[in-house]
Amino acid sequence: MSILGTTIDRRSERRSARAPAGLRSAVRPFMTAIRATEDPGIAIEFLHDEVQAISESDDAAATIHEKILPAALTVPIAGDIMTEAAETIAEAIADRQADLEATDEGHGVEVVFPPSALSVGRWEIVDIRPLPSTVRSVSMAETFSMRSDSAPTAAGRGEDLYVFAREDDGRVMFNRGGRDGAFEGWEEVPGGIVSRSSPSTVSRGEDVLVFVTDTDGGILANRVGADGAFSGWEEVPGGVRTDSTVGVGSQADSVFVFARVADNRIVFNQLLPDGTFTGWQDKSIAFR
Repeated sequence: MSILGTTIDRRSERRSARAPAGLRSAVRPFMTAIRATEDPGIAIEFLHDEVQAISESDDAAATIHEKILPAALTVPIAGDIMTEAAETIAEAIADRQADLEATDEGHGVEVVFPPSALSVGRWEIVDIRPLPSTVRSVSMAETFSMRSDSAPTAAGRGEDLYVFAREDDGRVMFNRGGRDGAFEGWEEVPGGIVSRSSPSTVSRGEDVLVFVTDTDGGILANRVGADGAFSGWEEVPGGVRTDSTVGVGSQADSVFVFARVADNRIVFNQLLPDGTFTGWQDKSIAFR
């Protein structure tokens, strides 16, 4: 059994010698496994027989807890956290019992939670997929890290600090740190945007705004409110296109967005307190 990169000999003895590198094999001991995945995620695997046992149980949550607790105890780095949260995790999975049964194609299922669950304690399932999984395993340390070919950006709001970065594949990621300095872990900003530039961010009142340039050069904006929810990606009105990162700044209750256009002119737009933009303006500032 492989648990977050740690190998137990019993699994390697039973694992198929021809299993593709990086993929999880369904051939392992009859025991629930926990691993970190490159999504990123924290995945809990149940073999087909385990899914059946859960389905036939009079108390699904108790059965699931019984199965995940031994695996949680041996998880590197996060073992104590997952052990303490085992009952909560079991209840979350039990609530999706029907989905487990529907997803199982005869080899079992993998239930995936976000890495942020380890720090904020919200064990909300983000995916249930059939085994064998095609998602590569990574170490727990790698789950909390990310790679970017451009600089990150950050803005604070109250006691929260939001950090945004562009993943190597263009996805826009964020991480949130609290007053104690602890970060929750990297997650993708909802909406599935692929960005061609690094993000820019600024705070205004109780909101944090983030701006990116999409693959067509359009300038998109998103907002995260006091409740931590994102409003969704919207294009800044006016049809301006740019191939570089935009600049943003706040003045009083307004936010200014600056962009370099094709002939190297600098244009700007102003976001008013009521949430509307004034439109792109050109003050004939040349970028030499």
